Amino acid sequence: MAMAGAKDVKTLYALRFCVGFLESCSFPGYATLLGSWFGPTQIGKRMALFENAQGIASMFSGYLQAGLYKGLNNAGGLAGWRWLFIFDAVISIPIALWGFYAIPDLPSNTRARWLTKEDREYGLERMESFGRAAPTGLTLKAIRRVYFDWHIWTFIFPYLTVAMMNYGSSYFNLWLKAEGYSVVNINTIPTAGAALSIVVALASGIFADRTGKRKTTVSILIITVTVGNILLSVWHLPKAVLMFSNFLLFVGAAAQPIVISWGQEFAQHDAELRQLLVATGNIFTYSFNAFLPVILFPTYDAPHYKFGYQSNIIFGGLAFMGVFLLDFLIKRELSHKESRVTTSGLVVLVTDTNESSDNNPPRETVATV
Repeated sequence: MAMAGAKDVKTLYALRFCVGFLESCSFPGYATLLGSWFGPTQIGKRMALFENAQGIASMFSGYLQAGLYKGLNNAGGLAGWRWLFIFDAVISIPIALWGFYAIPDLPSNTRARWLTKEDREYGLERMESFGRAAPTGLTLKAIRRVYFDWHIWTFIFPYLTVAMMNYGSSYFNLWLKAEGYSVVNINTIPTAGAALSIVVALASGIFADRTGKRKTTVSILIITVTVGNILLSVWHLPKAVLMFSNFLLFVGAAAQPIVISWGQEFAQHDAELRQLLVATGNIFTYSFNAFLPVILFPTYDAPHYKFGYQSNIIFGGLAFMGVFLLDFLIKRELSHKESRVTTSGLVVLVTDTNESSDNNPPRETVATV
């Protein structure tokens, strides 16, 4: 709301810093929250619903901006963009107050009034049945253990690259402006892309939950976005093709919820790792976003960028590699765990291959442990 009264750009910078600083815990906090209540066959679509609430917000914001521009521009001596910040606050404050009542915390410490005693016990039992550990507190020792382990870095690689590969969708409105669309259309046409991302994200989340094929699902989304980036890199194409290509980039928003769900699933036995996965991923994403767009998508090149979409093709290739690497390492770890479980049983089949040959097959003996 204070932004509505800003007198210069430096004031906006300072206020925007405060907004970013205070909202930074929200996304990783909700991801951890969902990962503490829902199991492997449920979290994908829930994560898609949560993250693509941003898509719904973008749609609403586009219509709100268009309405304020048409109906309240210069009303009461305030420009339309100032009214937008006022309405942002009017919408946000009641939701923040509602959050004190609605957000349930974790199954292990929830005191939400809308949950009964049986609900709380059921939540704990469900998490135990999934093998999902409750947090014990982020100590320096736990933080050191997490950051010196391969799991978090193998997760961050696809998390970051998937986020960066479809960054070009943020510049769709500049292409529309260059094509001569009206202010209202510049704000409303991208809402169709947001709607597309919502539908694809829900469909992808449901498919990944039901089949468990998270690698396949994310790979298909990466390929789709990469096709859009390739077409936009070529650029000298019919207007309809460029419009189609811009919409393809919105499909990439469906990939990150699945990667997050995947991370919450493979880290279910380590609560501290689950808490730090998305938070650390966001640190890297925000860090890249702080300088790369300025280099790759400079405003003076709009709407035809020399390196932007080409760089996103590279990010798509890296994301593809990251997804396969994550899948390989997770399966290898599970295989090792299964081997250890097998050898801790009462009876183990031992194969002696030292003297085996085509005519003399391996000798098998039963060893009691």
